[in-house]
Amino acid sequence: MKKLLLLFILSLFGLNLAAQGLESATKKINKLKKNKVDTIVSVYRYSSGMTMATEKGKDCFLTSSQMLFWKKDGEYFKQAFDNCKDYDEKKIDSTIFITSIRDSSKVLKEAEIKPVKCVFRDMDGVAHYQKNNAPKHSKFTDITFYTGAITLLKKIDHYNIITENCDAEYINDNYEANMGNILKRLFDEADREFRDK
Repeated sequence: MKKLLLLFILSLFGLNLAAQGLESATKKINKLKKNKVDTIVSVYRYSSGMTMATEKGKDCFLTSSQMLFWKKDGEYFKQAFDNCKDYDEKKIDSTIFITSIRDSSKVLKEAEIKPVKCVFRDMDGVAHYQKNNAPKHSKFTDITFYTGAITLLKKIDHYNIITENCDAEYINDNYEANMGNILKRLFDEADREFRDK
């Protein structure tokens, strides 16, 4: 019972920290919109959390990170937010997130990362599917595109991206389709951007 209570308290604490990081990013999005920036992309990553060292010498329990990308007056910018550190706005050369809205908006609307689907093919080539339960403690990425009055949200469960084989016997039938999806390309780009906050 004590373990359950402790887990519940830590979950609430983590959600509160995640909300703090999200609040700063939301304020930034609203400020950009007021300044007539009509194309913004938010990449928000969250999980059950991890301990992260900070410059102040105390460890911080990091549960979420968010990065915004936007274009203003022909120039590109990005800024990261999380509950452990404040990051400065950075000018960048360009960003795949903004260009994907312009060049692939119809593809983006229809894009989705499919859930893990375990399949075993028998000697006759007949596919037999086995249900695969995603772990309860996965990591997630939400990519939100703001263009004018339109908001488009795409959710990615990291488990569905990284799972090629369910086990030694079963393969993920959706793995190849997910690897070729535009959202996977954006997911990989997010990894690079988060390493360069």
